[in-house]
Amino acid sequence: MVANTCLEATARYAIELGYHVTIISDATAGFSVELRDVAEKVVWPTIVDEVLTIDEWSAKSNSAK
Repeated sequence: MVANTCLEATARYAIELGYHVTIISDATAGFSVELRDVAEKVVWPTIVDEVLTIDEWSAKSNSAK
């Protein structure tokens, strides 16, 4: 999904439905590098529960087992 449009809209809707949302930042793309970077650093932290890299998510998932 495109980070600064589709992914953000999906995350917002999931939050409205009561889900806890984590975005995997290095598994996304955008219409431009700049728009994706702004989404990751400015927008997502204000709307989702967590913004993690694949490695951070994997470590967290493995430690929860």
